[in-house]
Amino acid sequence: MEEREKMGYWLGIVFSCLDVLCVAVFCDAFLERKTRGLRFVVGALLCGVLSYIATIFVSHISEESPITLLKFAALITVYFVFASLLYTGKFWLRLLVVVLAYAISTLLEFCVLYSLLALLHIRYDEYVANMKLYLASAAITYSLKFLLSSGIKKIHKPMVASSASIKWAPLTIGFPLISLVGISICYYLSMNGKIAAAFVLFSSGILLATNAVILILIDLTEKNNLAQEQQKTLNEQLRSQRANIDALSSAYATQRKMTHDFRHHIAALSGMLQGGETQQAQDYLAALQEQQTERALMVNTHNSAIDAVLNQKGYAAQKQHIDIQFEVNDLSPLQIELIDCTVVLGNLLDNAIEACLKLEEAKRRIEVSVLRDEAYADGDAKLYVSIINTSLPVHIEKDCIATTKLEPHLHGFGLPCAKELLRRNNAFYTMDYHDGAFQFCFEWPDVACNSCVHA
Repeated sequence: MEEREKMGYWLGIVFSCLDVLCVAVFCDAFLERKTRGLRFVVGALLCGVLSYIATIFVSHISEESPITLLKFAALITVYFVFASLLYTGKFWLRLLVVVLAYAISTLLEFCVLYSLLALLHIRYDEYVANMKLYLASAAITYSLKFLLSSGIKKIHKPMVASSASIKWAPLTIGFPLISLVGISICYYLSMNGKIAAAFVLFSSGILLATNAVILILIDLTEKNNLAQEQQKTLNEQLRSQRANIDALSSAYATQRKMTHDFRHHIAALSGMLQGGETQQAQDYLAALQEQQTERALMVNTHNSAIDAVLNQKGYAAQKQHIDIQFEVNDLSPLQIELIDCTVVLGNLLDNAIEACLKLEEAKRRIEVSVLRDEAYADGDAKLYVSIINTSLPVHIEKDCIATTKLEPHLHGFGLPCAKELLRRNNAFYTMDYHDGAFQFCFEWPDVACNSCVHA
């Protein structure tokens, strides 16, 4: 008897650890890990031991049955702590994933259990007493759990924590919780002989299928959110490109007019000099020089696309009485995706201009550095960009800045769009607020590639 009890304890620990590993595989399909390797394995094993302790504690509180709502609550709590410590993601998303994982795992376990009870026409106590049948059932159950979790992980990719919209998560959690309550009631009734094993099997199957449908709905919701984000990004690209084209068209029209007027200026100066009107000719030249200075490009990087953005935003800033300064070098060798780059620059400069407009004129200042640097140990050139602008106090939390506008759902897409494009192009970025100035910097590997956002 003692040997059987010891074996039961060891089997309980093993099964608890296997349950945690199943939950971990399920979580991998929806959440990004904070840590990997040995630390993750040790954390999972510790969680398995803790879940076994929680099960034993609950069984002592409620001795009539090892399957209780209290046990469900205890294990969900342990799994949620595990997901919170080892995975990233918002609170409701982690809780939803854990509850779904546990509900589906429990319902699958009930399906296997009551399939055997119905087929063999035996009671639960006879099933537990038959060690060979119990172990065979456990082997089938955990094989199915791992197959299901692995299948979900294979076809589903983790959500991006910063972009996923999970307002629906608190409501979605309700059904798997109701499923656990329902199956526990069926279990009690079957233990008391009030319903047949076949009915519990049918109920478990229906609840399992329904929770599977919830997973499909979550996947469809994610794809819809992703499509909306991509559409917003495309719209932002189109807006930026239209602005760039307008700026280039304006510059081209100005240049044509200057070329057309050049011969008239030469003729006028020639006439003045031939007539001995030297002072008048000097005044005329001075006026032309002043006019030419006003028309000259603020920035010349030898890259027409980037020049269009920087000059357009530079002129816009000057019209708003903002002191804007540029530091650039030769960007003609750039190989990066210029569409994405101009969208990022345009959005960041728009944000800088908007922030400056909230200050009095004397305090409005923007410093822009756009430099291509090849002096890296790895030999790869990078585009370094730094935009510093004076600003009212900015609170940065978890890589985000909360908008202060009255309708936040209609604003604040510029910075998220820029960050998303930087991530997709493997660019490193950082932002900071210090001494009345906000700074956004990024390093973009100068590698030829296609834009990651297409229709």
